[in-house]
Amino acid sequence: MTPANLDRDIQDAFDGELDEISARRLRDALRQSPGAIDRYCDRALLESELHRHTAGRKRIPGAVPARTTLASLTRRGRQVTIALAFAAAVILIAGPTLHSVFIAPRQAIATVELSPHSIFRFADGSAVTTEASRRDQRMIVEQGVIKMRIENDVEAVIEGPASFSRSSADGLQMTNGHAWFRVPPAASGFRVTTPGFDLIDLGTEFGIDLREDLPPEVHVLTGSVQLTARTGKKQSITATAGRAMVLTPVGLWEPITARRTKFRNQLPAALPRLRIAFEQIEGNTLPLTGDIIGINGATARITFPENAKLVPGIRGQALEFDGRNNAIETTWHGISGTASRTISLWCRIPDGHIATSAPPLVLWGNPATGWNRKFKVALVSNPTGQTHLRLSFGQMLITGATPLNDGAWHHLAVVYRGNDADGNPDHTLFVDSDPETTSTILLSEAAIRTETGSTSSLNLSIGRYELPIPENRFLRAALDEFEIFAGALDETEIRRLAARN
Repeated sequence: MTPANLDRDIQDAFDGELDEISARRLRDALRQSPGAIDRYCDRALLESELHRHTAGRKRIPGAVPARTTLASLTRRGRQVTIALAFAAAVILIAGPTLHSVFIAPRQAIATVELSPHSIFRFADGSAVTTEASRRDQRMIVEQGVIKMRIENDVEAVIEGPASFSRSSADGLQMTNGHAWFRVPPAASGFRVTTPGFDLIDLGTEFGIDLREDLPPEVHVLTGSVQLTARTGKKQSITATAGRAMVLTPVGLWEPITARRTKFRNQLPAALPRLRIAFEQIEGNTLPLTGDIIGINGATARITFPENAKLVPGIRGQALEFDGRNNAIETTWHGISGTASRTISLWCRIPDGHIATSAPPLVLWGNPATGWNRKFKVALVSNPTGQTHLRLSFGQMLITGATPLNDGAWHHLAVVYRGNDADGNPDHTLFVDSDPETTSTILLSEAAIRTETGSTSSLNLSIGRYELPIPENRFLRAALDEFEIFAGALDETEIRRLAARN
């Protein structure tokens, strides 16, 4: 066996990644070659010193320091005796025990917990069980939140949509998602590899934001991490506790405001959501509640609150818009990309009212003409004077069939599950818990992707048409029980929401 192959097998043995053939080859080399024993013991001493160093423990007086070769210690009898005794012990157990403890490939064991309505699977479609042990298999969190405890007691809470794989015992490859990690001192050196950067943990707690259509962010909550961009300038920096960095397209890191509250470290009791309560108006503000990403610190205000009033609703109070200048504007950016989402609310439209400009019940994203970069749920009237529910991505308009302008309360829901293999939206519109028959107008073949990160993007707003047309820009309706869920609810859940009220 060449020295290079021997060193590779020894390293794989300590990493727990030897296959059966390599295990037998290393066993034979240790039995037959004193030089192989020397190299094995050198590696053992180095591994011990590295673990001691990363754990922050003091070196034992007289112990062999890292980078010291066995050959240079021939005159240091005590250390050499220890090393050779260790090697002899290795040879004596070079049968099944050596194979199982030192050489056999270890499974990437991870205990997994899922929050309600989460969808977690392998890339091949099979479900991930509570003990995910398939290394190098890509795992996908379609929606919801999972909590994992992986080797070396590393904890992770990952919010979908996310895609990742376990390439080794001390690393994770993450393509997209939103995740919090806690790495204990003994696991220092844990690596997260992404398409845009590499992160090496230095014993810490950190969050990574890799949501679609947004620049990558890293927030260091405790300790420090090393960050290296993989493209462009390939800048490498060390970020310490309380700092957050965003990766620019040219491969440079820029500081941003660190937000601990942006990352959850426990599973939620349900799908993350946002709720606007209409029970009281304080000045011109309304409370935004929930646990959806970005909700912490977000605010909602009513424009021209004198034109809006609280009225009896389905459950407590409802907010009535009079169709003049009042609308709701928030600082919440919305859900980006093709991530699944559900909109649920109650709506009452005056009998016979015609909505000519499709004022939004929900709007966020980039409304630029010619693209499908926004996400909008609106009301629109046809030439016969009937007002219907509409889902708009910009250049694709999907309209329901049930008339809504009859002066009665209706429960409205829109479920978007992302795009199918052809790029078409997987969606369902509901009126009073029943799926709608819909018609579609396609004005452009532009790809559907909600854009929340551009300078043209709008935050969540309600009630005002996005273009400055002169008339009928504003919503005339009463709204109650307004909720946005970060995931696709099924028909049973839609019925439960309607029945709850």
